[in-house]
Amino acid sequence: MSTGRDFRADELALWASEPIQWASIGISPEDYETFYPFLFEVSSDSSLFQSMLPANLQLKEFLQMWLKDETIPLALQRLRTSTPVAVDPCFATGVNV
Repeated sequence: MSTGRDFRADELALWASEPIQWASIGISPEDYETFYPFLFEVSSDSSLFQSMLPANLQLKEFLQMWLKDETIPLALQRLRTSTPVAVDPCFATGVNV
């Protein structure tokens, strides 16, 4: 798995330095515990109580919705059985290479 330094992700894209072996990804949200700190961001949507929690408990609170979302394992399973498609770098970046 990655260290977090060789990929970038947002809501619409995942950029990786090497092809992802989709068949080897975990299908449980708990399989990604290593990446939890990369997912966490302080939000103005946090309640006063949440903002007063220590950082480790803020992270735990933040992740609860993702860990309990029943659609996440289904999405991970779809990714695991998906067929990768190469994208022309010009299309992906908007720059002719």
